[in-house]
Amino acid sequence: CPLCLIRSVVKTAKTEQLPTGVELPKRLISEPTSVIISMKIILWGKTKQVTRSEKICNEIGAKFFCKDFVYENLKYYNSENQRVELCDALFEYASIYVPLQIKERSKSKGKQEDAWLKEIVYDEAVRQIKTTIEAINNNNIVVNDLYHQTVKLKSGRLIFPVIVFDNPAITDYQRVIIDGNLKINVFKLEDYEAMMSAIMHPYDIIYYLQERVRWLGNSGLPHFIIGDGERSTILANIRSERDFATFFMQYIYEGKPNKQMQALKHLALIGKFRDNQIKKNPQYKRILEVLQLIEPKVADEFMGRFDYAWECACEDKFDFSKCVQVQYEGKKTSIVFFSVGRKAFANKEYYQVVADAKQLKQKADAVLLIVFVGDTLKCCNIDWFYYEKQYAPDAIVLEFYEKIGMFNGTMSFDIYEELCKKMLEGK
Repeated sequence: CPLCLIRSVVKTAKTEQLPTGVELPKRLISEPTSVIISMKIILWGKTKQVTRSEKICNEIGAKFFCKDFVYENLKYYNSENQRVELCDALFEYASIYVPLQIKERSKSKGKQEDAWLKEIVYDEAVRQIKTTIEAINNNNIVVNDLYHQTVKLKSGRLIFPVIVFDNPAITDYQRVIIDGNLKINVFKLEDYEAMMSAIMHPYDIIYYLQERVRWLGNSGLPHFIIGDGERSTILANIRSERDFATFFMQYIYEGKPNKQMQALKHLALIGKFRDNQIKKNPQYKRILEVLQLIEPKVADEFMGRFDYAWECACEDKFDFSKCVQVQYEGKKTSIVFFSVGRKAFANKEYYQVVADAKQLKQKADAVLLIVFVGDTLKCCNIDWFYYEKQYAPDAIVLEFYEKIGMFNGTMSFDIYEELCKKMLEGK
């Protein structure tokens, strides 16, 4: 029987070669959801006039992965077939929505500054934010990203709303509006730009919006602040939004510039992936979503594993020992750094075997392989293999993988390729 044959293989397998003439597990023939995307990285390492409001949208959109997760066509038709306009801009990052409402002071003065601030920012803009949040949570709204691909907004997600106003005459304003459970960050344009120049990563912007509400509340900017981290304490005098944002960056990166550099390197990697894959594969956004889940403060660990696999591939070493794990919408995804060496597999479907083994070993819902094929010039071709299949424990097959050397570092390119041929092609 097949199980007896598997047990026979487990007992007789050696790391020098696979036993011949036996039937190996057929668990990979169950059609998992998978996609392979390839890219190459070398040496890792008449103008349309826009309003100030459009400038704001463009700048913040660039921080949130630009066209992939910046949405337009922000409207819907209600039950009475009436068109309802939503916020001025909407961004998404790692299952979080950031609706942006922008208000500009018209050249014709009219109202006094305090009256304008109360009526236009604190009242009208807040109502528009509420309308947007209610619409997202209670309607099936379809918008477009900036590649004109349709995206259905999802209800029940975390939402961090932002109001930005442009009125140079106003210097003192309420920076956080709390209305029941609704908490809205408010920025004067100059303060928004100062914050954006101090914070370099979209994840950090989301975190800043969250902590700004918690730290400021209704009291405004503090004059002096102490941030107690896990390994350090940061003290700062605060005179402006820029001071507060700069303190925040010191606080989350524990005053270590290298940790922030690694986070930006990780962000650049995502950018390279995105730029190479636009429209080439409809599932590339799924991989983007997984990569976004790497928090900047631990990006140095991710990039350390990435660089390790890169070096292994260029030195012709076969290795898939390094991995990290992330959670996304209730799914546990293992990210595996797979150095194939300097020679690519004859069939890229061979990636399924290590993905299946890692899923079983780590009890994951999905596996993302980052596969490196190097050369002597320190360049790498990289395949991104996303593999998703309902996790089902299988002690017999897991034991087989363990005995065959999938987890102890003894697997070689030749043995792995022979294993894949037998499991996938029956040769």
